Amino acid sequence: MGLRTNVAVLESSVVGASDAVAEALALTPGAPVYKSVRVRSTQAGPLSYITTHVPKDIADEAGGFEIELLGKRHKARLQSGPLFDPGADLMRG
Repeated sequence: MGLRTNVAVLESSVVGASDAVAEALALTPGAPVYKSVRVRSTQAGPLSYITTHVPKDIADEAGGFEIELLGKRHKARLQSGPLFDPGADLMRG
C-alpha cells in the first residue's frame, strides 16, 4: 500500500529557462518555461519539496500534455494556481 499524500502549490509562474533547465529540456537558455514549486505532504508532515519546469509551448497546447508518474502516463494541464488549499492552511495544521 502506498502513502496517501497531498500537494500544495507554492508558486506557479512563467520564467526564462536557466542554463541548467535549458540543457536538461533541450531548450535555448531564456526560453519561456512554466516553473511550479510544490510541497508534497503526508499526515505526518512534509515529505518533499518539488520544483518542475515545463516548456511553455508544450504546456499551452489546447489538449494538454502527458506526464509520467510511477511508470504510468497521465493526461495533464497546467493550472494557474492551487486547486486545493491555496493558502496551505490544511498542510500547516
